[in-house]
Amino acid sequence: MSNYWDKIDKEFLSNWQFSEKHLNDESFNWLIDFIKTSDVESILDVGCGAGALLYKIIQANIHVKYTGIDISKNQIDIAQKAFNEFKDSFHHIDSIENWSEKVDVVVLRHVLAHQDTLEQMQTLLSKSVQLSNKYLVIIFHLNPGSEKILYRASKQWGNAIEQNWTHKELEEPIYSNVPSAKIDKIELPYSGKNKKKDKEIIWLITLQ
Repeated sequence: MSNYWDKIDKEFLSNWQFSEKHLNDESFNWLIDFIKTSDVESILDVGCGAGALLYKIIQANIHVKYTGIDISKNQIDIAQKAFNEFKDSFHHIDSIENWSEKVDVVVLRHVLAHQDTLEQMQTLLSKSVQLSNKYLVIIFHLNPGSEKILYRASKQWGNAIEQNWTHKELEEPIYSNVPSAKIDKIELPYSGKNKKKDKEIIWLITLQ
C-alpha cells in the first residue's frame, strides 16, 4: 500500500502537503478547535503524511504531545526534515498493528480511503480504538444522498479507490471494543474542487 506514496517525487509531495489551500481545509480547522477545547494532552496522527496536522498545531500554539505514524517512508522522511526539532515524533511503521503507545485521541484523516478491503478497514478502526484513552476522530468524504460512506483516493496518485461501506460496517469495530462509545457525526463543506458535490464528514467517537 505504501508503494505508490514512495514513488511520488518528494519535492512535489512536500509542496502539496504544505500548500495553504490544503492546510485550510475545514476539517483541519475543526480539528484544531477540538484539540484546543478538549481535555487532550496527546495525539496519534495515523497516516500523518508529511506532518500537516503538526504544522497546524504549532501554528495555533497548542501544547500537546504529538506522534505521527505512516507506512510511507517517503512521507516520514519529509516530515522529519520539515520538523527537525520534532523529528523524533514521526515514525515509519509497516502496520498499525505494530504500534502500542496509547494516547488521548487518535486521528484518522482521509486514511480509510486507502484500505483496500472491508477487513483492512475494520482492523484499522479496531486497533485505533484500542490505542485511544478518550477519543477517536475519523474524517472522510460523503457522497450526498447516499446512506453509505464514499471513500475516494485521488486519481493523481494512480490508485483511484472507491469503497462504499455502510455506517453499520464502520460502527461494528468501534462498538465491539467499546460498547458504550458515543458517535457524533458532523458534516462540513469540502474545500476541494467539487464543492457542490462533496462534503467532509467527521465522526467524533467518545470512548470514555
